[in-house]
Amino acid sequence: MGRLSFDTVRSIPRRAGSIRSIALVRAIAVLLVVWDHGAGRWTERHGRSWIPLETVQDWSTRPLGIIQDAGWLGVVLFFLVSGYIISEVGTRESRRSFAIRRFLRIYPPLWASFVLIIGIEAVKRALDRPHVHYTADQVVWSASLFNYANGLRGVNGVAWTLIIEVLFYALVLTLLPLLARRPLVAVTVELIVVAIVVASARSFPLHRLKGDWHLLAVSVSYLPLLVIGQCIWMWNARGIPVARAATMAGIAWLAFVFGMRRLHPKFLLDGNLYGPSVALAIAIVLIALLTEGRWRLPSWLAAISVVSYSVYLVHGALLSVVLDSLDGRVPFTVAFGLAIVAIVVGSVAMWRFVELPSQQLARRLSPRRKLDEPRSRDDARSPDGGPA
Repeated sequence: MGRLSFDTVRSIPRRAGSIRSIALVRAIAVLLVVWDHGAGRWTERHGRSWIPLETVQDWSTRPLGIIQDAGWLGVVLFFLVSGYIISEVGTRESRRSFAIRRFLRIYPPLWASFVLIIGIEAVKRALDRPHVHYTADQVVWSASLFNYANGLRGVNGVAWTLIIEVLFYALVLTLLPLLARRPLVAVTVELIVVAIVVASARSFPLHRLKGDWHLLAVSVSYLPLLVIGQCIWMWNARGIPVARAATMAGIAWLAFVFGMRRLHPKFLLDGNLYGPSVALAIAIVLIALLTEGRWRLPSWLAAISVVSYSVYLVHGALLSVVLDSLDGRVPFTVAFGLAIVAIVVGSVAMWRFVELPSQQLARRLSPRRKLDEPRSRDDARSPDGGPA
């Protein structure tokens, strides 16, 4: 049951809201993030050049206005996928099941990634190499993800997206019955909440909490991207007329721009082209859904999709330790290839020994009831939703 080779991969159904399309997008998203952090940011930080990276930059990312070597594009794809999947699985779960399954989906793998990261830094310290020291406060607050509401540096650098996920889960949990019955109304309420939080971020009445409230509002300002994923779900899985779903997605887009203008004005400066990547991410999801059934999902991409959350959590630490250790000793192409091997091994181990058991525990703690029954036989085998 724990083998990735791959009853799990083959079980990705043809239905369940066109989950094969969503699986494809999720695999693309994590590959783009790994590419950005490994090929893009590491080479830039160390002043290295690499022909494959320069070729991609010259022929695709720069002409299309895709920033951060497509890393931001990958993050937006994750948000769109999460909005879609969480709406799909959440509307056929009870509140209790939803809360248990989302908690065990997010936190145990995150905590396991802390063990890896802190362990790597401890080895660096023992070898008298540059390292990062994490205080107990940092670890504890990072374990809850609410370090992003008090300004403490997180242990895992990619976890800033997970607090956004957790806030989205809390909002969906609150509105779950409404989302199941009246999705357009539920999405409208979500956007109203986002607008209120963002608008009040600079004028929160309690002075002592003002700074924390502003930081929390920064995370809330990203929620419209997940709401756009919900709008795509409403159209594709719930049969909401395209005009209504598109109108609501447009309003969500405006809410995102409002948040950027109010809380992230630097994102709107020349060169910070966040908009094109968001538009391209939406186009990728729509194309994948509209072409559902006309292509076959390769097994290797399906496997990446299955372990994508584990890849997302461990890739940064493993890229850093492998590339830094091999810098100057072997060509970058060889070092990057070995780093990818390390990520594959580490993420499959994380999936097998942490992520999969936590999902199995979630299913035992929240057995399916009538409300939780899948809508089709294929849906019963759908991989659980999540941030990756």
